[in-house]
Amino acid sequence: MRSTTVFLSAIATSLLLAAPSQAATMTFDDLEFLSTSHFEDGILAKAGMGQFNGSGDYDDEGTAHLDDGGTPNPAFVTFTMGGLFTALSFDLIPLGFAFYDCEPEDGAKCSPTSFPNVKVSGFNGGAEVASMIFDMSTNFGTILFSDAFKNLTSLVIGFADIPAEGYCDGAPCSHFRIDNVVLDGPPATPAEVPLPAALPLLAVGLGALAALGRRRRA
Repeated sequence: MRSTTVFLSAIATSLLLAAPSQAATMTFDDLEFLSTSHFEDGILAKAGMGQFNGSGDYDDEGTAHLDDGGTPNPAFVTFTMGGLFTALSFDLIPLGFAFYDCEPEDGAKCSPTSFPNVKVSGFNGGAEVASMIFDMSTNFGTILFSDAFKNLTSLVIGFADIPAEGYCDGAPCSHFRIDNVVLDGPPATPAEVPLPAALPLLAVGLGALAALGRRRRA
């Protein structure tokens, strides 16, 4: 009887101490136009190299708009959660291309060219531990992260390098929108841990076993 009681007590303790992680989603629904930072559902997003556009431009309400104007410092967004997290997914909405290939003999004959323009990097401290580079014309919609994007302290969504032979002709070399960034964050604090549904029944069972043990000893 004693061993059974101890075993059930151990189960109850493990249920109480379990602190499930919480998946959070940044929807950008309340993102201000030309913001430099945005906080939502436990996720902090900070714009790098200027501002990232929110509601009010390019008909992209409820998303974040990133531009690469062909300079060495294109826009990017850094996501953090105040602790280690796993990056799960984000939505990529491709927009127009303005990286031009031009015939040397006639600069007027230029055509927009697709290229691997999106770069996503995962960092632990100052070290890059995971990355993806891809073409938004062939990879868009919901982008799923690989298992390498675990135990991150920050996630950066931005642009890959522009091909050296190209130029932007005064327009963004690339621009896209992002939405619904899903991160699996650090464990909830003990005060936020929900009471397991089976715990009250377990407590009643432990009480009944204890009472039965006392009766048998008497």
